[in-house]
Amino acid sequence: MKSANDRSLTRFLAGFWGDQRGVILVLFALLLPILLIFVSMTSDTSRVYRAQQSMLAALTAAVRSECAIDDSDPNSNATRTEAFFNVNYDDPEPGTTPTFTNTLTGRRVTDTFSGISGQDINISVEVGYPLNCR
Repeated sequence: MKSANDRSLTRFLAGFWGDQRGVILVLFALLLPILLIFVSMTSDTSRVYRAQQSMLAALTAAVRSECAIDDSDPNSNATRTEAFFNVNYDDPEPGTTPTFTNTLTGRRVTDTFSGISGQDINISVEVGYPLNCR
């Protein structure tokens, strides 16, 4: 035979198990970190896309201007292209400095900025010279 304490404990546990108050709070606490991860990933992805498109537009305009001017000194061409790029580049994160690389077929620009998660994100864009340029 069960004692009175055993019955009250069983009744208490049955009532506790059947009570659904506060379940939303537990679910919210479990799902909030996952939601924040997705929000930060979405934000970083949109910033990368915007920076890439801005770099591509500025570099394309700079390479086309280099082809239009086309003096035979490659150093002045590179300097002029970099200056033209800097004027047109709408930097999504001021304070970062894009680096230029000359390739055989065009120019490459890379930039690094910090994401929301604290990791560095590298962006690289390369634009080839138009066919009528060289």
